[in-house]
Amino acid sequence: FDWLANRCVDDYEIELEVLKSFCDQGQQHISRLRRLVETADTGCICFHAEFLSGCARNIGAWAMGLDADELFAASNEVELHRAADFCEVHAYRLVGRLECSFADCVAAALPRMRTLHARLR
Repeated sequence: FDWLANRCVDDYEIELEVLKSFCDQGQQHISRLRRLVETADTGCICFHAEFLSGCARNIGAWAMGLDADELFAASNEVELHRAADFCEVHAYRLVGRLECSFADCVAAALPRMRTLHARLR
């Protein structure tokens, strides 16, 4: 998270808050995506994928941002009458990959958050 640390200019409190927000909001949006795929709601899938892309880039998680962008682009291109087929075939895979990317980011963020918390004591 060097990119985020540089953006925060050694303001550990802001960096910690940004990482907490990423973890909390990211989990909420990932959970919603899984439910939206089940209902084939490609419009809402696009919204949550775009939100997660921005969150990822905000902390410098470029790979997760790319996964979110791919889900957004694929969902955005689907015609409404084909949404169920798209979700059944492709969206589950793309959301699964995004979930893995998010889990990797959270796993990397937790030690950084512990370090930041210790510095703030």
